[in-house]
Amino acid sequence: MPTLVNINIKFHTYDDNLNDDTNLHVFVKNRRVAKPRSDTASVSLGPTSFIQNQLDFAEAVENGTSEFNPFLGRLLNVTNGHGFDNNSDHSFDFPPLEMILLEDVEPPVVNINILPNGSDTWIFDYTLTLTFDNGESFSFSSNVNGVSGIILDEKNRDYAGIGNENPFLPLPEASQAQTNAILDRVYLEIYTHDQSKDGDTVVNVHIVNRISATESTDISVALNILPGQGFDAPSKYSLDLPLASDHILLADIVLPVVNINIAPTGNHR
Repeated sequence: MPTLVNINIKFHTYDDNLNDDTNLHVFVKNRRVAKPRSDTASVSLGPTSFIQNQLDFAEAVENGTSEFNPFLGRLLNVTNGHGFDNNSDHSFDFPPLEMILLEDVEPPVVNINILPNGSDTWIFDYTLTLTFDNGESFSFSSNVNGVSGIILDEKNRDYAGIGNENPFLPLPEASQAQTNAILDRVYLEIYTHDQSKDGDTVVNVHIVNRISATESTDISVALNILPGQGFDAPSKYSLDLPLASDHILLADIVLPVVNINIAPTGNHR
C-alpha cells in the first residue's frame, strides 16, 4: 500500500499582506483515522489554538502508533521571519509525521494559526497537496462554494478547513441513525466581534448536507437575512432559518456545512 511522503501547502495572499514578524503555523490532521483502524475515532473540525495543537501533537508523538493519532504533519514558523507581500504566492513542503498509508487518509482537516506582533491582518487562500510514494497525489483548495479570502488577525488567529475525500479509495457506506426524526428547525446565532456590519451589507446563508466532495443537498437557503439591520460590535443576533424541505431526515444527514456570503456596498468587513 502506498505511503504518504510529502505534504505541500501553497498560500496566495490577496491585498492584505502577512507581516514578517507574524508567526504562522500549519497543522494537518485526518478527520477520521486510527492505528489500529477504528470507526469511532474522529477529529473536531473547529478552529484549534496553536497551544492546543502543540499539546495534542506532542501527545500524539508520545503515544506513537499505539493510540489514535489524528496528525498527518505540521509546519512551524512557516515564514521564518519573511512576510508575504500583497498578491503573492508561496509554496512549502513538509514531511508527514510518520508512515501513513494511503488507505488511512480520509478528508484532511487544515488548522492555520497566526500570532501577530501587533495589529497585522492577513487575507489569503491555500491549496494543500498530499503526495504518496507511488507518485499519486491529490489536492484541494480553500476556495469552495464561491468563498475565497480567509481573514486572520490579532483577535481571530485560528482557522480550520476540511479537505476532500481520498479519490483513490471507495467511499465507505455511510451509517444511518436508527431514527425517523425529521428536522424541524435551523436556528442561527451570529456573534459580531470587533468590526460591525453595516445595515446595507447583505448577508446570505446556505447550509448544506455534505455527502461527499462533489455531492450535497440543501438544508437551508436564506438570502438577505435581517435585511437593513446593522450588527453592532460586539453583539449577537439570532433567527430561525427556512428549511429547504419539510422532510429532511436526521438519518440522512452526514456533515452539515455552513456557507456565509456577504455583499457589501463598499470595502466593508
